[in-house]
Amino acid sequence: MAVSAYTLTFAVLVMFGASLGDRFGRRRLFAIGLAIFTAASAAAALRGAGHRLRCQQRDP
Repeated sequence: MAVSAYTLTFAVLVMFGASLGDRFGRRRLFAIGLAIFTAASAAAALRGAGHRLRCQQRDP
C-alpha cells in the first residue's frame, strides 16, 4: 500500500498540532492559527490587483 506524501505530512502535522494543543491549550492554539490565517489573507489582499498570487498559472 502506497502512502502519498500528502497523507504522511498531514498525519505528522495532526499529531504535532495535538501535542501543541495539549501543551498550550486548544483555544490559545486556535486563536494563534486564526491570527496567522487572517494576517496571511490580509497580506494577499493588500498585494494589489496588478499582481497575481504565486499559486496561479501565468498565461502563455
